[in-house]
Amino acid sequence: MTMAPATPAPDGVRKLEYPMASDYVKDWTPKRALKEFISNAIDASPTYSATWSEGVLTIEDNGSGIPYEGLLFGGSAKDSRHIGQFGEGKKLALLVLARDSRIGAVAVETVGYSFSAQLEDSDVFKNIGTSSGTNSPRVLTLTFTDSQRVRGTRITVECDQQLAEELLSEIRYLSEANYIPPQSTASIVLDGQPGRIWIGGILVTTDPRLIASYDLPLATAKQHQNRDRTIVSSRVLEQHIQTALAQCTDPEILMRFVDHALNDGELAGPEAFFTSVTSYEVRQTFREIGQHRWPDGRIYHNARNLAQEVELGLQDRGWKCVTSGLNPAEHRALMHLLGVGDPPQAEAASRNRDTPARTTTWTTTAKLSHSRRRTLDLARGIMEATFERGCLGTLRVFTHHEAGLNGCSARGAYWPTTDTVGIQDHLLDDLTDTLQTLFHEYGHRHAARNPAAFKSYFDRTRDFERALCTAASLALTQLGNREHRKIPLLDAEAWNTENLPAGAYLTTPHREANPVSTTTLRREHAKAQAPEPRRLLADLAIARLASVREETGKTLTELMQPLALQTRHLGLITRPHPAGYRRPHGFATLPEYAKAEALGRLLGIHPPVFYLAHIAVEGPLYRVRNKRDLSWREPLASGVASAVRALRQLGGAYAAQADAVEAMAAGRTPYDAEGKWLSPVTALIKAEMDRLK
Repeated sequence: MTMAPATPAPDGVRKLEYPMASDYVKDWTPKRALKEFISNAIDASPTYSATWSEGVLTIEDNGSGIPYEGLLFGGSAKDSRHIGQFGEGKKLALLVLARDSRIGAVAVETVGYSFSAQLEDSDVFKNIGTSSGTNSPRVLTLTFTDSQRVRGTRITVECDQQLAEELLSEIRYLSEANYIPPQSTASIVLDGQPGRIWIGGILVTTDPRLIASYDLPLATAKQHQNRDRTIVSSRVLEQHIQTALAQCTDPEILMRFVDHALNDGELAGPEAFFTSVTSYEVRQTFREIGQHRWPDGRIYHNARNLAQEVELGLQDRGWKCVTSGLNPAEHRALMHLLGVGDPPQAEAASRNRDTPARTTTWTTTAKLSHSRRRTLDLARGIMEATFERGCLGTLRVFTHHEAGLNGCSARGAYWPTTDTVGIQDHLLDDLTDTLQTLFHEYGHRHAARNPAAFKSYFDRTRDFERALCTAASLALTQLGNREHRKIPLLDAEAWNTENLPAGAYLTTPHREANPVSTTTLRREHAKAQAPEPRRLLADLAIARLASVREETGKTLTELMQPLALQTRHLGLITRPHPAGYRRPHGFATLPEYAKAEALGRLLGIHPPVFYLAHIAVEGPLYRVRNKRDLSWREPLASGVASAVRALRQLGGAYAAQADAVEAMAAGRTPYDAEGKWLSPVTALIKAEMDRLK
């Protein structure tokens, strides 16, 4: 390697005086000053050292040396990737060491020149005098000599051993073998004294409230330090710590905080991070900790002001109450992460005390008065003659029904799961009120049982409004067609008599032989519209779920518990929706590969096949508008790398489709409405079905 020729010192320059007061940066200690020298050595080259021997601390690097411009304030070629940046550190460090009586000689040898640092009387101030007439102040003076050094910088400082050992222990580069500074997220350190805060491996401060130590990345934390780099903004520090903990998947680290909280220990603000956890991988790790700690699952946490006798009753039956030293919000968040629920009986009791349960009190036709039975019979006859037999499904009468969260009593209601229309009993005193309510509920039923025409059947929606308009149009058509007016009991004399003729009541209403619930109808409609990979995955998942439940003897909720997932996550697979389906609330897809991987392993389906069969159909809907960028946005792109890697590891028919899947994710596979572009995914799910036969 050719060495660059040493640059000679400028002619006639042997001393350099800095016009700084000798007590400048009063808060700096010798240890803080020596950290500046070591930081510069680390910035200068990958090869550096700091050793103490016989009263002398030697700091050396193999960099390009200190240019003369580097001795100027602000003279620095560093950026945010380096520990230093502003061109002030080593000048201030020289001043601090020169004025401290515990520090001996300070010498610097670099490329082309050497210098020593000391405080001396200033010749300039001697010549011009001082305004007060006192002795001239002493200033930092560098005395230069020539040097034959052609590479690197060597600094020697006379100091005691204790100072040197404390200094080296606070720099992770020197105290830990193979240390690698954090890049984007703070690293969490459990070893040694807790509460230490490093930035890029250099100790900045300590916080005795913390139960772990943290090393913050230079790129994002350094800019929030003060000019002297001795403190860091508390707001930024809290943000870095919470982010690092909320993204941590190391069970050992998370156990430290779980154990501390469950032993009634308090957590400082930055470390009370449980409400900040959003990553599924982190939640899954917490759930595994909870399953390991309480494998029998007979646990609950202490909800709001539970009655003591209720808790004692639970504990007598083998339940364990879990408490913590956290505030209520963090406590509930931690319990949710660990999979610890509210006590069943106590929670039900408190719920009954706080808000009345929404209940429906039914009555029978036999208990209705004579006039109310006549009104119900006539109204049902009119509705069935106007629309069709069985248009109201199962018609029942209730005396009380709580609807919604405000406890308002409903005039009528429709239950799609049982295909039941209910009407309030007192409405039967008036035929107009009865017909109005039944017509309204018929609109709900008509919209609910025709998913192809109406996406929603709820009040105050456009689809429900269209369903009512359709019903009204049909009723008007029937009214105008005299030949089809087959409404029963139009004989006024028969209707007004006290004793109705035989057969006047519709005692045998029309019912389907095997009624299908509205929910089932809508699910079948959604499945028919779903792309082929999703339909095949649904059939396979249903069969595998039945097999797993039979083998394990567990309920669906018990199977989901260790995965930190809800039953409705699996419902997205077993009850597939068309591509692009979006729920008004909640979630409609599983874009995270980790969740698909967990469900796939539970059912014994290869995770990449499970993931792609569910999510790949969404690809075209997330196409980037920019014509120069043909890649697809989330959710397909998020897990495709993991899926492709897993396919290649599986080999055989799975690996054969890896390149095609990669092309799909990159936008190189043209979309077609017939779904031919999904053929690689279809081939994968069919190969999986053959394997699991």
